[in-house]
Amino acid sequence: MPVTDDDTARFGVYFSDAAGSKMSYYLKPDVSLGWSECGTPGQAATRQLTLTVNLTSSAPADAATSLPLYVTANGLFGIAPGIVAVTGNVYLPQGYTLVSAQASSGASFTSAGLQGREVLSYGVNLQPGQTDSISVVVETTSAAPDAEAIMTPTADQSISPVAATTCESVATATLR
Repeated sequence: MPVTDDDTARFGVYFSDAAGSKMSYYLKPDVSLGWSECGTPGQAATRQLTLTVNLTSSAPADAATSLPLYVTANGLFGIAPGIVAVTGNVYLPQGYTLVSAQASSGASFTSAGLQGREVLSYGVNLQPGQTDSISVVVETTSAAPDAEAIMTPTADQSISPVAATTCESVATATLR
């Protein structure tokens, strides 16, 4: 699990195929992070950090009929062929409090604790070409300038398994 330190807040963002298929090959995650404000460098302040996860199915429109049965699982586990079914788990950074969690599909989240951190779980079923987004907002008092989300690697090597952001506050000066 990613470890949060004084300089970097770290999320764990993990995906599992929920259909007993190989459709996760077509899952295209896009993960981003953003601080609500940067504050003064080196000084702790209460602020929020938002994690946004967009999950898109790049499966062909006719995936249910054009892909082999061993790829689609042929509905054996209750998911229609051609659907990318995902169970997602978001591990919040240690020391951060959940403010909100929303999914564009209206999916609900369950919450549990694991080794001193909160874990949010959700599920989504994506039709070919469909995108679902989740947004998780956390809050803490910290001077950390950086944030990272470590995620499950995908079959697409062009998608980095690490998303990162940094605050670049500019010190203010008074000219006389």
